[in-house]
Amino acid sequence: MSCKCGGKIYCKGLCRKCYDNKLYHKNRLHRLKQRKEWRKNNPNKVKATKTRHYNKYKELILKKVSEYQKTPMGKLVMNRKREKRRAKKYLLTESYSTIDWLKKLDSTNGICPGCNNFVGKEKLELDHIIPISKAQKGFNYTINDIQPLCKSCNSSKGDKHE
Repeated sequence: MSCKCGGKIYCKGLCRKCYDNKLYHKNRLHRLKQRKEWRKNNPNKVKATKTRHYNKYKELILKKVSEYQKTPMGKLVMNRKREKRRAKKYLLTESYSTIDWLKKLDSTNGICPGCNNFVGKEKLELDHIIPISKAQKGFNYTINDIQPLCKSCNSSKGDKHE
């Protein structure tokens, strides 16, 4: 008699491979909990392992990151990180998501609201209506406090409040 995978059946009604696979999936949550606890209790070992991995694959990692940053989503993520860092520096908060921003960007159909020229959605930049440098400390930016502008309009606006 053989198992559905073709292996020899033992006392549990399964071959060794299928039995081990069943146990593996049955105890998955327990293993994840143990791994999380171990990482919490051994931060130095975790850091050393991450450092070794990074050093071993540094060129490949940097190449992949560089490729990702050239994609439309990668550019969006990098811009968002830069904006968050800058907002944190001025003790500001943002209560809009990337999805909210993409919806606002889609509503323009690639037309800059500042000069009414078509530049394409990918060329529009996030502009804070109330400039970050002029906002009060603790100000909360909502989706209504930002707008998509072309590079030319955004640069000429500078830190002026419209």
